[in-house]
Amino acid sequence: MSPSGSNTGDGSQSAPFLTIQHAIDYADDGDTVKINPGTYTGYGNYNLTMNGTELVVMGVGGPDSVTIDVQGSASNPRRGFNDLENNYSDTTKIIGLKIINGFAPLSGDLWNGDGGGILIRNGGDLTIENCVIGPGNKALFGAGISIISLGPDSVTLKNVVIKGNENAHNPPDFYYNYHGMGLSYNGNSNSILTVENSIIRGNSGTILSGENVHVYGAGVYLSGDQTTPRFINTIIVANSLTQYNDGYETIGGGIYLSYRTNLDLVNSDILYNSVSQQQNIIWSTKGGAIGVENSNSQINILNSIIWGNTAEDNSTDMVYGNGASFSVNYSDLQSSATGDNNLFVNPRFTDASSGDFIGSCQPPDRRRNCPWRHLSGADVGSCIRSYRRSTSQSCR
Repeated sequence: MSPSGSNTGDGSQSAPFLTIQHAIDYADDGDTVKINPGTYTGYGNYNLTMNGTELVVMGVGGPDSVTIDVQGSASNPRRGFNDLENNYSDTTKIIGLKIINGFAPLSGDLWNGDGGGILIRNGGDLTIENCVIGPGNKALFGAGISIISLGPDSVTLKNVVIKGNENAHNPPDFYYNYHGMGLSYNGNSNSILTVENSIIRGNSGTILSGENVHVYGAGVYLSGDQTTPRFINTIIVANSLTQYNDGYETIGGGIYLSYRTNLDLVNSDILYNSVSQQQNIIWSTKGGAIGVENSNSQINILNSIIWGNTAEDNSTDMVYGNGASFSVNYSDLQSSATGDNNLFVNPRFTDASSGDFIGSCQPPDRRRNCPWRHLSGADVGSCIRSYRRSTSQSCR
């Protein structure tokens, strides 16, 4: 694949194809489609689908070198990858791509409003690795990535950055609530979502005056009866929800859990996310870090940092739990929580005031420079965890 290639070639290194979809259609199970550095636009480089072929689609040089600019809009909707549905095996991967400016169809599509950058539906054991999704992707649900798992799927996001995506707005006479500007996941008890070594940053949901809808989960929206998504070594930072209507819910700046969804958060940070209400009524503006709909949800937080999140209902600046069960251990929190060996002190990131949260990725000297250097034992584990993660995660 090359921006200067030709679809009349044979797809070899000396005669690369021009468009990504043509290369995928040409490939067989077990092949790797290599996309040479460049920016890919136009027909054949959006609404990509693997058509059931189990292969690897890989950007040569990674997301800093290979960009798919979808160039979607409300009048010309298109996704980066569209409706990846085939119960793929774990050999099927999307690696090393940046996907920007997708726009999910809002009508006339089976999954109206889902997935501006990528839509995965019953994707099996598909993996997305070392990709940047955003900025500029738009959808009603999952502007960056939307995953819909109706069967025993196990989707993995590894070393993925989801950033700068935002909600689209309902067309006339549509009244869908908005959710998951970064990532939206709808699963069930037989499906697994694993997000590891990833960053979900600067995604935003804005409800304009007169839209009269609710909005949930600026960074992440999770839904499914007794499904338990896992976030490991992941940062969810500086995502925001803004509501311009009185009396409509605005919940979950970092993460929102719908229905009876559970959550495992391990070695991860939820930082400086916000929910705000621009009118006079703020009772429904809750959960700066985490919002939970159902009392049957179980949230497990281990060795993680939750700090700097805000909600205009200040009593829920960290978590709006709605009666859910929480197990919080060996973590640093901005407000009180039950559990073992937790801290409630400022983690002192390097330059949080400028919007650069690189501090949680830089390796401190374990004890001498640790923000909790006056502590010992399990408490120092949080600082050591930051050191450990820094060796494998890039703060793009």
